[in-house]
Amino acid sequence: MLQRLSKFRGVLIAVLVPYLWLAAVRIVSLDEGGEAAADTYYHVAMADLFPEGCIAKTFPWMTMSLWKDRFYDKELFFHAALSAFRGVGRLLGFSPDPPFHFPALTFGLLMITVFALAASAMKIPRIYFFAAILVVMCPFFTQRLLMLRPHVLSVTIMLAFCWHLTRARNPWPSFGFGFFTAYA
Repeated sequence: MLQRLSKFRGVLIAVLVPYLWLAAVRIVSLDEGGEAAADTYYHVAMADLFPEGCIAKTFPWMTMSLWKDRFYDKELFFHAALSAFRGVGRLLGFSPDPPFHFPALTFGLLMITVFALAASAMKIPRIYFFAAILVVMCPFFTQRLLMLRPHVLSVTIMLAFCWHLTRARNPWPSFGFGFFTAYA
């Protein structure tokens, strides 16, 4: 029992410290009304149009794009998750206007949590050290992690797949990870 509590505390520290650091960096670095990536606004609009806009065959709002007449939402799973996170954020009182801190930090929290759980399942010692390295070692990765973009969800799904492989006895559920990664 004491060992499980110690393991839980290690995972909790491995998640909270990097997450709080990411939250501080994001909140300090973004101006009011600004966002870290230009296409964030497209993703938020698609999440707000979910599900009707995401399954439409045409997308007339993209007047200068091939997607205007033949539309396919290649990030469907990301837009569904973003729509859910924006709804939860509104319920919790977060502003739906930019910067979109709540959904961006929620995706970051998910990624760090899955990383810590996968590392714990692989019995990697001092996962708090590796979780901290994950978010601070490469400034370009940190910048990408702070963006509200589909690749953060894709990395999370890949890490969840690694976690699954540590426990899997049946390989067939692995195809589900591939399906969700294709639409993230």
